[in-house]
Amino acid sequence: MKLINKIYAPLFAAAIALLLPACSREEDDIFSSSAAERLTEGAALAAERLESSPTGWSMEYYPTDDTEDPYGTGYLLLVRFDSDGSTTMAMNNVFSNYAFLEDTSAWEVITDNGVVLTFNTYNQCIHAFCNPEDIDFTYSTNEKGYGCEGDYEFIVVDPLEDENPEYITLKGKKRGMYVRLTRLEEGTDYEEYLDDVIAFEDKMFSTSAPNSLFLTIGEDLMQVDDIAGGIPNIYEYGTDAIANESYHPYVVTRHGGKYHLRFRDELTSSDEVTTQELVYDEAQDSFVDPDDTSTVLTGPVPSEFFSSEVSDGNAWQLRRTSTMSDAGSDAFDAVYNDFASMRYTLQYIRLQASGDDNMLCTFYYRNSSGRSGNVSYKLAYQTTDTGLTVSYTGPNDSTAETVIGTLTTIKDFLNVLCGSITIDAETTRFDLTNIKITAADGGTWFVWTLS
Repeated sequence: MKLINKIYAPLFAAAIALLLPACSREEDDIFSSSAAERLTEGAALAAERLESSPTGWSMEYYPTDDTEDPYGTGYLLLVRFDSDGSTTMAMNNVFSNYAFLEDTSAWEVITDNGVVLTFNTYNQCIHAFCNPEDIDFTYSTNEKGYGCEGDYEFIVVDPLEDENPEYITLKGKKRGMYVRLTRLEEGTDYEEYLDDVIAFEDKMFSTSAPNSLFLTIGEDLMQVDDIAGGIPNIYEYGTDAIANESYHPYVVTRHGGKYHLRFRDELTSSDEVTTQELVYDEAQDSFVDPDDTSTVLTGPVPSEFFSSEVSDGNAWQLRRTSTMSDAGSDAFDAVYNDFASMRYTLQYIRLQASGDDNMLCTFYYRNSSGRSGNVSYKLAYQTTDTGLTVSYTGPNDSTAETVIGTLTTIKDFLNVLCGSITIDAETTRFDLTNIKITAADGGTWFVWTLS
């Protein structure tokens, strides 16, 4: 074997020597133009693609990879690229004092170690994140000299083969943050679009919402806290929120008739399932990954949340001004008028805990001299998949027994709350401040508020 190797080694070396010049000549012929010419062509193509959307693009903008507000927060900007070199941008966020702001400046695609989009004259929208000045609303921090540290020049990442791309991915030249542009529908009004997205976020992610959210991804159930702040803490359900904190900024956009929630970074479950973008499904009242419908972001089951709040000592309150069906209003007004006949004003009704699997329905009233009082009645309940099974067990004390004997409409109202009642979110499971309780008859319902 050694002898054969000695004989053939020189022959192999000679063959390789003959092949190398040929390979070199083939490599020289791969491109018909120089690198500089190819960059120039790439810049022209990128400019053409950016101009291809007549109404412009939504921009998911992140100044830095921080996880603190405002540096790591995601911002929604709208931008249009015109062929005359002008660009119109718009936003409505903390940097515009929560007011609609639109500004026009210049843009260009240049060649600078790659194809680079630059906003090369001052624009109040994008440059608000780049000014090396102190940010006036971060009162305890002085950012003089660096500001929010965002980018205004972006490397064009995508090959842009599609003449009318739905998305274009950019990368901040200084910070390296990825920015996605999504084509807007023709005729989109910038102020209306931003107002609509803001209204949707306010509805879904209210700062006053009393409940956490839940993200199911792969085999994992994750708890999602403080989503209204734009940088939610997402950690394994049942574990410590601080010890296991993991912050994930996101931006909400609207396209294709749907609201899209897209995290800045991809999330990965313990069994290697990944997700980044979720689409709101109104029928399901959840955000769902279109590529994996088992990945879902949603709020708690209303009946379970109702019971947990009662168990925790919190109360659900119903007033005469609360939203209710006509039949529900008739039931409430009957009690209200019965109290009025005795010179009392019924103020509100509360459902609150009274031991395990029991609660009190308490009627709070005020007499003609302004003094307050209340009477309570016992209800036993069990949680079901859609609500509660409730039964009346009697007055809480002798005073309540006397009152119900005189004001018989109280018993009628309690009977409405008995049986198999259903519990739903008034508007969305993402905010269970208000819940809708529907009686067994299906037509009598009340909206109760967590107090």
